[in-house]
Amino acid sequence: MIRAFNLKKFLSSVAYPVGGGVLSAILTSGAMKSYADMSKPPLSTPGWVFPVVWTILYILMGISLYIIRESAISRCQKNDAILKFVIQLKYARAIRFRNRSKRNHTAFVGLGRNPSQCNS
Repeated sequence: MIRAFNLKKFLSSVAYPVGGGVLSAILTSGAMKSYADMSKPPLSTPGWVFPVVWTILYILMGISLYIIRESAISRCQKNDAILKFVIQLKYARAIRFRNRSKRNHTAFVGLGRNPSQCNS
């Protein structure tokens, strides 16, 4: 259940991932030039698609953060959900900077407490 719409919380929730995405784009701007210079097959994704898709994804992540912040769950569950959100967002950004490594990246699964361990 979501409470009444709070524009200030909504904008701050969206600004967090979008702002980080803008910073990531600035720091990795050379990657688009590298992509443009690559020899690609005819049906490869055009370079302009990536910033559009990343922006949409970051906006959707911000909406999900707003839903978490405004949901009617216990503070413990809300804090755990926000912690998981922040960790996965920072992890996704770290992968973006380390995309040339050969390591296998795994998702963060099972972080935080079980909701039954939370005291309302």
